[in-house]
Amino acid sequence: MRKVGRKWIFLKDTRVRETPFYTNGEFRWVSLRGFAAASKARLYMADTERFFRTNNLAFLDKWKGAGVEDADGRWVPFETRPNILYRLNSVEKEPFEQIYRIVI
Repeated sequence: MRKVGRKWIFLKDTRVRETPFYTNGEFRWVSLRGFAAASKARLYMADTERFFRTNNLAFLDKWKGAGVEDADGRWVPFETRPNILYRLNSVEKEPFEQIYRIVI
């Protein structure tokens, strides 16, 4: 972090964020390092919500084979199987306020 004028600029955001998403047949909270990985997971979750509303598989197709690395460097794939997602969506999830929290 560096101060330029009156603003603080983050050179590289390495903070850990806990973000929930569907992976390997379960809805799980995963610790992700940096904004880019957390943002990718949230975009995936936004597309799964669009899939639930429209039943359009195109929202899931672009995520096949995709995933993110967790804070420990392990690969965590995104769940793209429609029937598994329908089953997982029927289970109660966390409120929105808990969705995108930074771990301190």
